[in-house]
Amino acid sequence: VAFTDGVIVVSETMITLQSHTAGLVPAGTLTLSAKTGVYITDSMTGKATAKALVINADADGGSGSGTLTVATGKSIDSNDSDVTITAWDLDLVGTATLTSGTSTLSIHGANTGQTVSIGATTGKDMHIEASELQRMTASGGLVVGSGTTGTISVNTITQANSANVNVVTLVAGNTDAQVVFEGSNGAVTFHTLHVQADAGIIVDEAAITTDTGLMHLNADDDSADDGAANTLGFTDGLTITAADVMTLEARDAGGIIPAGALTLSAKAGVYV
Repeated sequence: VAFTDGVIVVSETMITLQSHTAGLVPAGTLTLSAKTGVYITDSMTGKATAKALVINADADGGSGSGTLTVATGKSIDSNDSDVTITAWDLDLVGTATLTSGTSTLSIHGANTGQTVSIGATTGKDMHIEASELQRMTASGGLVVGSGTTGTISVNTITQANSANVNVVTLVAGNTDAQVVFEGSNGAVTFHTLHVQADAGIIVDEAAITTDTGLMHLNADDDSADDGAANTLGFTDGLTITAADVMTLEARDAGGIIPAGALTLSAKAGVYV
């Protein structure tokens, strides 16, 4: 199945793309917009670089039924072009992969306030499993969330899980949304990490490490009063490690609050 440059495909229900021989080949920019899901049953490979791929699997933004599904053994490869995914959930089945190459991969919910979990955490609206993250490649960076995203929870991400995404940015920008690193011994490792929360970051029993780059935790990205405390909180006994500079930010009224012993270790300085 071939798509010429600039094509927009719209469905009132689901979009299913299938090709038994030559695969799915966008010649340029491609937008897929469906209200109840997008199902990719064969591999999609962009023909040209710098041609954005946009997939909205929950275009009505309220049904909670729009999942982007990629069949096992299949791949989406944008050929070094930006990929933007809007969905209620993301399902990379089995060994399915998602690649933006040297460009940015952006994933966010369809609904205002939609919650997201990454790793071992469950119970949120969108769940990106650690094994799914491991099958994403984005040297241009991975962005999860947006200005309308609700609370993002992260639990147990290993170095192998995040090896193929160079810079990870988490944005929980909806009113009173937080970013929570949680889980007993739920260590989290990324190459480089930026966290932007509207109303606080909670680091709960989860040691955070960046193994090649900087770490920036901003617990009050909008610099405004919220229903939540706008604090950057750490439970007792944590070690936070950055391979480059570490920057910690929080609202003056709330501040940075260690509940007990806290070790901050950075190779290029700590800025509070």
